[in-house]
Amino acid sequence: MKTPNFKVLTTVAGCLLAATSFSQNWRLGGNGTFPPPNAVNATNNILGTDNTANFPLRIQTNGTQRVLIDNGGVGVNTGRVVFGNDLPNNFTPQARLHLHQTGGVVATRFTNDNTGFTANDGLAIGIL
Repeated sequence: MKTPNFKVLTTVAGCLLAATSFSQNWRLGGNGTFPPPNAVNATNNILGTDNTANFPLRIQTNGTQRVLIDNGGVGVNTGRVVFGNDLPNNFTPQARLHLHQTGGVVATRFTNDNTGFTANDGLAIGIL
């Protein structure tokens, strides 16, 4: 039986360590109710923040903010979401669904198997 290559084992261990170092810490039950003794159950199985930690939920890729779910209460003007290519940290969505683009086209496109899915297919609504 051949013994494992030390270089291969070291490379695999390094990759696993790097992956766990940059992984996100998503928690079911919200960040304020998990871990135990407040175990996940049918009433608190959420992703985000609970009512004791009312912060916006921000999603970034490559260090750039792409999605923001605004914090707020339960009123008519709350619960807003914005999608963009480079959202400033102080960005506040001005509609229930707000699309923001720094230069260029900002649109919503609807396609299906019959229309195709390229830039010239389907129905585009927005600033073209």
